[in-house]
Amino acid sequence: MLDSVILLLLISVPPIFSHQQENNETKCPVFSGQSIFVNTTGEDSETCGPQTKPCRSIAYAVELAGRKNINSVILNISVGNYQEAESLKLDCGRRRLQRVTFWGARQHKQVVEVDFSLNVQFCEVSMVDLHWKNSQPVLYHALMSNITICQCTAQGTNVSITASSSTITLQENSISKCSGYHLGLPLLSVMSFPGDLSTLHIINCNISDNFGPVVFVGSVHTVTIVASNFEGNRVSSDKKIITAQVSCLNISSTRFIRNSGNLLGLEDDDSSASLEKCHFSCNMVNSSLFLPPVMPHNINQVFCSNCTVDNECPVHCPPGQFLSSTIFCNPCPKGSYGPGTVLNKTMLQCTR
Repeated sequence: MLDSVILLLLISVPPIFSHQQENNETKCPVFSGQSIFVNTTGEDSETCGPQTKPCRSIAYAVELAGRKNINSVILNISVGNYQEAESLKLDCGRRRLQRVTFWGARQHKQVVEVDFSLNVQFCEVSMVDLHWKNSQPVLYHALMSNITICQCTAQGTNVSITASSSTITLQENSISKCSGYHLGLPLLSVMSFPGDLSTLHIINCNISDNFGPVVFVGSVHTVTIVASNFEGNRVSSDKKIITAQVSCLNISSTRFIRNSGNLLGLEDDDSSASLEKCHFSCNMVNSSLFLPPVMPHNINQVFCSNCTVDNECPVHCPPGQFLSSTIFCNPCPKGSYGPGTVLNKTMLQCTR
C-alpha cells in the first residue's frame, strides 16, 4: 500500500517534470528550451552560446539567457573544471526566464566538475551530471521554486541545500565525506512558510561518511525517501541524522548502515514516520550498537512494516519493555512485565 502511495506522490509533482523533453542520454528531467553551450575553451561575449562558439563560464551563460529574454534554457556544459566562486542568482519572478537546465557532459571517466553556489527564486531548475569535489563551500537556496538534482555528486566539501516553500527532488545522487555549509547546518534543509507547501523527495541516493545533520524538514507537506542508502554518517550527541518538525515522513526500501548518532528525531507530537522494508545494520546510538535506531516521543508516531535488523547488532530492550516491529522498545502493558534481554535476545511480548 505504501509503495502505491509513494508512486502516486512521485507522479503527482507536475511542476518539475511538466516541460521535459524526451532524451535517450539521461533519465533525468531536462526541460525543453533554447540551448546555450559552455566550454572551458570558450569566450564570454554577447555572441557566445552556439556549439561552435561556446561561452566560457556558467555564470555568464545564465546572465546571457536572462538578457536574451529566453523562457527556458538548456546550458550544455562540456567536460572540464569550472571554478566560479560567485553565487549564481536566478530570480524568475522578475524576468521571462522561468526554467533552467544545467546539463553536464560526460566522456568516459571525465565529468563536469563545478564550484558554484546558487540562489533561486520562483524558478524551475534541473541540474544533471554535475560534480562538486573538494570545492569551496557551496550553498543552494531555493525560494518558492522547483529544484531537481539528478545524477550529481558532492564529495569532500561543505555543502547545504536550503529551501523555503519549494519542491526539492534528489535523484540518483551521491553525497559523501561532506558537512554542512557551516557548523550545525544540515546538508539538506526544507521548510514552509505559513500557508505554503513544500515537498522533498530523495530517490535512489547514496549518502555516506558525512559529518553533521543530513536532513531537516519543518512543516513540510510531503517527505519521501525511497531506495536510498545512509551509511557511515556521524552526528554529535545532541543532533539527529534526520529531523522532522510538524512533518510526515515516508521511508521505504532504505538502508541505514553503521551510522553514529540518533538516526531519526521527531521533534513534536505532530510529526510521524512510516517505514517499510527498511534495513538497519549496526548503527551506533548513544555509544551502543544495541539501542533502538528510532526513538520517538510516543509509540504512535512511528510505524514500521517489514523492517529488518542485522543479526550481529540486534536491538536489546531493557527490563519492563518488549521488542516491537524489530526496531522499537515498547513498555509492557499494565499488569505485565518483561525480563529484558535473555541469551542475547529481547522478548517479543510481556508476561502477565
